[in-house]
Amino acid sequence: FKRMFAWAAFAFISLHSVNAEFVHPGALSTQKDLDRIASKVAAGESPWIESWDILVNNTNRFMQKDPEPQEQINAGRGGGSENYMRLARASAKAYQLALRYQISGESEYADKAVEIFNAWTATHHAWGGDTNIRLRAGLYGYQFACAAELLRDYPAWHSEDLKAFQNYLLTQFVPHNQDFLENRHGTVPDHYWANWVHANMASLMAIGVFCDRRDLFDEGIGYFYNGPGNGNIRKAVNFIHPNGLGQWQESGRDQGHTLLGPQLLGVICEIAWNQGVDLYGYDHNRFLAGVEYISKYNLGHEVPFVVYVREWKHPGRSALDINDVIDPRGRGALRSGWDMIYNHYVNRRGIAAPYTKAYAE
Repeated sequence: FKRMFAWAAFAFISLHSVNAEFVHPGALSTQKDLDRIASKVAAGESPWIESWDILVNNTNRFMQKDPEPQEQINAGRGGGSENYMRLARASAKAYQLALRYQISGESEYADKAVEIFNAWTATHHAWGGDTNIRLRAGLYGYQFACAAELLRDYPAWHSEDLKAFQNYLLTQFVPHNQDFLENRHGTVPDHYWANWVHANMASLMAIGVFCDRRDLFDEGIGYFYNGPGNGNIRKAVNFIHPNGLGQWQESGRDQGHTLLGPQLLGVICEIAWNQGVDLYGYDHNRFLAGVEYISKYNLGHEVPFVVYVREWKHPGRSALDINDVIDPRGRGALRSGWDMIYNHYVNRRGIAAPYTKAYAE
């Protein structure tokens, strides 16, 4: 009997799509998206062709690289020498290779991605280190699943190997994702910053789509609405100011971490959107209010800030972390992912997003 988290049960009640089949491909890109990209590239249109040239240059270099599979991934203290960047590189390469195949039809790039999937399936059996392994399981779980979703119908990826990779994600990533969201290493609900939670939510949702596991997808969706920690949208965007800007949960921490927020929550919203669930628009576009806040401040403008108090550490000996000003460290850094957010709110929905637009540019 599959254990059901309280926030996941909320999702089952609230989602009309609960019994519907998943759209494939349906993680970060649908077939309509891929067809549009291919047509723009074939026509040599800007800015698509310039982005395509970057992708081609990257993936050409990947073809002679070893997949670098590791028997144990180490992150943090206690597991041996840190090697999680091998997994980070593998998931990023697989995604770009799969994307190139989808756009060009060149099978050698899909074959290389499949080589990466199969190598990691056969080799990676353990994790070592400290709490950081849960962050890594979230970040690279969703990236691997999004890459594999692009190739789920690739004829040369043998069905038994595809199923083995699905099982690899379900056994090596999902248990870490679920345990983190439920237990948080024994800490109080708000101990971990939003990024940790969003990474694990994204992993559950992407793996859920690729593995046709509605229960995993809905756990991530349910946490967005009703989760106890900072992945809950009302905690991630914890205050709506009178001017409509939404203060981000990590704003008083530093801007490097704050800027990661739209990347991860954007992935969650886009996967959900591609499966017929509108998280982007929830609570009067609360996510956009947060992205506008982050974008405005990191473009050099001032934004309002209310004191943010976070309870952290373990029950019975918790403490309060008080952020009374926005933290400027890392201000103005560049992060990717804004194009997707801008595309949704402005191009799809016709909503003004001036600071998101300016940051994307």
